[in-house]
Amino acid sequence: MNKLCLHIARQIFYICLLLDFYDCMVLKEIELCPFGWLTSLTSRSCLKVYWDFKTWVDARHKCQTLGGDLLINFDKNKEDVIFEYINIGVFWIGLNDRGNEGSFIWLDDPQKCGGPNNTCDSFSGYCLSGCDDGYQGKRCEAPCSENSFGANCSEICSQNCGGENGTCETVNGFCTSGCDVGYLGDRCEAPCVNNTFGANCSEICSPNCGGPSNACSNVNGSCISGCDDGYHGESCQFPCTFGTFGANCSEICSPNCGGPNDACNNVNGFCISGCDDGYHGESCQFPSNKKAVYSLEAIMAAIIFLMVILNCTIMTLCLKDTSADISTKDKSKGEERSLTFLVMQKRYTDVGTASYVSGGRHSNFSGRTVSDARHSNISGRTVSEAKYSNISGRTVSEAKYSNISGRKVSDV
Repeated sequence: MNKLCLHIARQIFYICLLLDFYDCMVLKEIELCPFGWLTSLTSRSCLKVYWDFKTWVDARHKCQTLGGDLLINFDKNKEDVIFEYINIGVFWIGLNDRGNEGSFIWLDDPQKCGGPNNTCDSFSGYCLSGCDDGYQGKRCEAPCSENSFGANCSEICSQNCGGENGTCETVNGFCTSGCDVGYLGDRCEAPCVNNTFGANCSEICSPNCGGPSNACSNVNGSCISGCDDGYHGESCQFPCTFGTFGANCSEICSPNCGGPNDACNNVNGFCISGCDDGYHGESCQFPSNKKAVYSLEAIMAAIIFLMVILNCTIMTLCLKDTSADISTKDKSKGEERSLTFLVMQKRYTDVGTASYVSGGRHSNFSGRTVSDARHSNISGRTVSEAKYSNISGRTVSEAKYSNISGRKVSDV
């Protein structure tokens, strides 16, 4: 417990006033004072007076041996008690000028009084040059009240100081519990910068925030200039829902977009799954000209069909002319002849039964000799190393024939 002494010196003669004779009063801040101590109910202090001759140093030492000290930090209640003893004479208190004669300083805090020398009145202890920053009162013993600081406690702690009460240091105003979200600095006066926000400015603004710098609130991160196209929400954290796109998601995807939901890109509206039948374009905004496509296809098909018909007609006419010519010549001879063909190094099909086959593959040959050839259904005389089909009649050598009836053909 703290005990404070008040040394009172009864004046005998002026020069020996503070040196030869003294009284000591000890103030003890407890509810009930020990035996031999005076009680001040108003100041809730205990005090004791000693009447001895002592110097200031010895007087203080005496109080310290009792667990107290010379009186410091006056308040109004203590002051009332002290002045009850003023008629006794002058007295020692917890002020001294040992460092600089004539400039008195308090024991507990020599910096409380303002001015270059921290001077105070030697009798009352009032600071002559006001108080240092962070203190108030006549004797500058009281720190600034809550949420104030500085010279004469005239400044207010930053409203951005953290903690339940937003308190700050009484001398310099530094926030004692850090900063509220969105602010930095010793006094929490600087808002977050460079697209940051939140506690200690540790979070980053959404890249989907609108404007040239993607700026957001330094406190909660809400985008200041709205959202980029394709996003919504206070922090622009949500892409547009299916079926919408663009600024503030206010535009509707084309109904011609393919897929089950007509889905499109949330930023530019381009269809994600292509287009429905009959439409084209990045947003499927253009109808396709299918009639023209169908007409072109129909024309091409018709042309191909006509070409096939024309070719078949020409082939039929050619076959008829050939048959007519052969038939006329045969009739002019007055007889029908069976032609015997001699065919060399060719292949035949549909030839009648042959009587002799050598060195080849043959079936159903009618005739004389077939050598080194593949033949079938050949009717005639001799076939050698040739490919023939439906040949009836004379001799054919080293040629390909089909459906020939009548003459002798050689090297054709």
